Amino acid sequence: MNFFRRDVPLKAYAYLGLGAGLVVSTLVLFAELVDEILEHEIMLWDKWMYFVLQSYTHDTLNVLMYFTTAMGSGVSVVALSVAVLLWLGGGLAFNLLLKVLLQRDRPESNPDIGAVGYSLPSGHAMGAMIFYGFLAYLIIRSQRSKGVKLLLTLLMLTFTVLIGVSRIYLNAHYASDVLAGFIAGCFWLSACILALEARPMYRKYWRGEPSPQDE
Repeated sequence: MNFFRRDVPLKAYAYLGLGAGLVVSTLVLFAELVDEILEHEIMLWDKWMYFVLQSYTHDTLNVLMYFTTAMGSGVSVVALSVAVLLWLGGGLAFNLLLKVLLQRDRPESNPDIGAVGYSLPSGHAMGAMIFYGFLAYLIIRSQRSKGVKLLLTLLMLTFTVLIGVSRIYLNAHYASDVLAGFIAGCFWLSACILALEARPMYRKYWRGEPSPQDE
């Protein structure tokens, strides 16, 4: 089969290339980070991040962090969108697989905030990146104005970051766990979006069938 046809727009190849590049680069970045963690070369940064956040401890912030971390839990994500998880839910299984393989202990266990089991990578950070990242993707692909798209996308990004920060603040994860969760989530999200974008292009250009947009 010829995958390089003259009738295929360069933009189609560019999108697929960008997606594939993101999948590979996030996988490599995750592997590099895990190597740093297993060699205990990043622990000083983990402790520094935790103490920086703890310097802002306040009762109001405590409430905000507990709420934010709850919004990144598996139960909340499932409740928010079962349909999306049917497509992206493999990320949860991927997270469990990574935890079992890497077996890093948590800085502190606390069942009340879902801080149980192994720590690397953070399931909350990974799930937030996958779920809210996919919502950002849908927003970008929507027919809304550029201003609305930018505002909503920044909102999704901010919420994702806050969920990760809450895990460090509550001492449920090391900062490197959260960073690894974001990277692994980005890998899974990129792979899902790449598959989603590649399918109509494959039908339209390589198989000669109309894409859903043309039907």
